[in-house]
Amino acid sequence: MKEILNIMTSCNDGYAKYVLPQLASIAKNLQMYEVHFYLFHSRVQPQNIMLIKDYCESLQNIKFHEIVVHDFHLYEQLHPEQTCWTYEMYYSLCCNKYLPETVDRILYIDAGDVYIEDEISDYYFCDFEDNYLMVTCGQAKNKDSVFEKEDFKDDEYLKRILRGLFNSGSYMINVEKFRAENISMDFYMQIIETLKQRPNAPKWFGDQGLLSIAFVGYIKYFMYPQVKNIYFMPYNFCLWFFDRNDSLPYKPFIVHFAGAKFKPWEVRSSLKQSQIKFYEKWWEYCSETPVYEEFSVTADIRTEVLKKISPISENYNALEEKYKTLEEKCKALEENHKALEEKYKTLEGNHNKVVNACLSTTQNLASIENRKIPIQEKYRQMLETNLSLAKTIASIYR
Repeated sequence: MKEILNIMTSCNDGYAKYVLPQLASIAKNLQMYEVHFYLFHSRVQPQNIMLIKDYCESLQNIKFHEIVVHDFHLYEQLHPEQTCWTYEMYYSLCCNKYLPETVDRILYIDAGDVYIEDEISDYYFCDFEDNYLMVTCGQAKNKDSVFEKEDFKDDEYLKRILRGLFNSGSYMINVEKFRAENISMDFYMQIIETLKQRPNAPKWFGDQGLLSIAFVGYIKYFMYPQVKNIYFMPYNFCLWFFDRNDSLPYKPFIVHFAGAKFKPWEVRSSLKQSQIKFYEKWWEYCSETPVYEEFSVTADIRTEVLKKISPISENYNALEEKYKTLEEKCKALEENHKALEEKYKTLEGNHNKVVNACLSTTQNLASIENRKIPIQEKYRQMLETNLSLAKTIASIYR
């Protein structure tokens, strides 16, 4: 009997068809498991549900489970805070309320732009160590430590936590612990109310921000502290990696198109050479699905357009880089100007002090001169008196 792997995603109808290439990647790379795939939704059209269900049945090793979230209004209240996302992204927050009791752990993946590239048992079956989540570390407090519960009190740390301690494209949920602790929307709303009492009422960055602040101090970072490197993300490999690194020193097992200029279904390839193979792989999986022809039409047109505008885009990027360089030089000159201005003010202040000292000295000299005149007059008078006295004495001795 095969071991069971539970995987979930959540989306609206607009993303439903993009789930099929994900399923193709799961079927190919997790053949040794019985995969239970849970689709959380509230508004996916029945024909798309049937499309996904039929495709799963054709894959043999994937069992499809439709989870209809009827109380979507609970999550809709989070949506106005983050208008760039739909409320379905938050369905994982209370997945314990909808999943069957037999599910004790589950892998969450974003709908559409994540695919499985290899066997994931090291990640999936890793011990939670009584934590709520197991994630790929997205940011640490410093080079030697991760954030803890008490860091919630520090305003600067709070901003960083709310940005997300991990990228939520792929992460493990300890459903058993969620269930034991009765995690519900009330739990998250209490946290949100607490945030509203903080200065400037800081906002969270989607599901990853809210999950980070909810469970900070109770999140396991996969392979930490053995590997203290935020670029080590084999189980949630984000394509922005190549914006900061030239080469990839490890094999990705789960690939996420985070940081890519285009979603994989939008184009056949990437403008960045380092990302091309990941787009090609996604399309390889897509070619095994019933939506391949539909996606190909628009992607091929967009790709041809991109090829034509690519040189223009490259020139624009080069000019933008030059502009950034000039802007940095201008900022440096501006800083030098400010420094020189400060020095000038200091010199001017010193000059004024010297001038004032000179004026004071001149005044003192004038005062001395004024006092010297009566002294000289008195001295002249004393000389005359002495001379007269000398004459008188001389006349006596005659």
